[in-house]
Amino acid sequence: MKKTYLIAALAVLVVISTVAIVLIPTGNSPTNRVIAPAYEEALPFHDGYAVVKLNGKYGAINEQGEMVVEPAYAWLGLFNEGYAAAINDAGEMQIVSTDGSAITPTYAWHGTDWLPNEYGEVVPTHVSGTSPVSCTVERAEQNLTDYVCMEGVINLGGVPFRTDGTPVKAEMGLNDAMAGPCVNGIVPIRWVNDAGPIGVTFYRKSGESLGDVVYGYLNMPYAYAPKDGRIVFAVEGMYDGALKTGLMDENQTVILEPTYDNYRYWSDGTFFEDGLMIVIKGEKYGAINLDGAEVIPCTYDFLGDFSDGYCFAVENGKGFFIDPQANRYAIGGIDGEEVNITAAAYFNAKGVGVVYDSISDRAYCIRNILTDGAFTAIPGTEKLDIRSFVPDYVEGGEIGAVSGIADNCLFPYEKDGKWGYMRLIVED
Repeated sequence: MKKTYLIAALAVLVVISTVAIVLIPTGNSPTNRVIAPAYEEALPFHDGYAVVKLNGKYGAINEQGEMVVEPAYAWLGLFNEGYAAAINDAGEMQIVSTDGSAITPTYAWHGTDWLPNEYGEVVPTHVSGTSPVSCTVERAEQNLTDYVCMEGVINLGGVPFRTDGTPVKAEMGLNDAMAGPCVNGIVPIRWVNDAGPIGVTFYRKSGESLGDVVYGYLNMPYAYAPKDGRIVFAVEGMYDGALKTGLMDENQTVILEPTYDNYRYWSDGTFFEDGLMIVIKGEKYGAINLDGAEVIPCTYDFLGDFSDGYCFAVENGKGFFIDPQANRYAIGGIDGEEVNITAAAYFNAKGVGVVYDSISDRAYCIRNILTDGAFTAIPGTEKLDIRSFVPDYVEGGEIGAVSGIADNCLFPYEKDGKWGYMRLIVED
């Protein structure tokens, strides 16, 4: 079946074999499906909105290029469910809505700090107060995918708030922190008491405690809200303090003893995609099923996330896709050229993914359509600026990851030092 791929950008028509790449003039009207380059930075779309930088501050636009959140923030996170975390010029975290409004929530806190007494001696002292959440831009960037609104609860610097600005937990200890996203109305909160033990308590997002998650007497820094009937948890080793990951059912019956060194999950709290959870043992990747059985052995140098029935894998420096049965599928090059794919993003809702070829040092798009056992390359996309998919691209540098294309197929591009968005249109 013949496919037509349209890329909105400049007024040029390029024909490659039977596939047309139509580059449409820039503008902001929905008819030409492009957002003109006008921004200092343009981040990928998420849930219909994209964060952009203008005059040194961050705001957000919709798919029509309309500024829905004025550029006024030192940092602005991913929008989801109509809300995003932000940092103002005072270093306070805020909840920003797509209607442009913002609130600065406060929370009550308590704990022990080492402070000088009346004799000048530094001693442990009980402290408490009520304040906004303070956060640096660097910390927020490191936790970008954690500070996302899920089910009406948003993580601000480790403190869970409902979107109306009220805290989920009435009072947080200084070392308490939200330990995962809200899933099915349950919020996990990690606590550290003065004696040192670490644990996780589940709360309803209404604020009601559901009790601690328990595994023997070991410290438990992580226990995620149940999803797919499973609780993923991690405990510290009694002697070496190393984290090991296991599985429980919703009644906290252990299904898999703490075994693995690390794991991967989606920001919405999904661990099992296509029935499999990516795990790491040592430096090797594999996958387990809901029963805790290692059905894809930990022999891969890298595994991405399962999406649309496939997962990107790297073994011995060569990249390919696998399915849940670990069958392998090659990745096609442009016009059948030889490639060595070393990074790839998951397929979006339109079945479009992005891959990076180390031989040609370029990124291009593929479809989740198999032709002669290989995923189909989209001709013409190799002509796009690699920085659209590798924002921190440096020629000759190591490419560790590529950005996926949003479900709306809008992605950033640069012209004359300014950034805008173009849309990849796939037509049967």
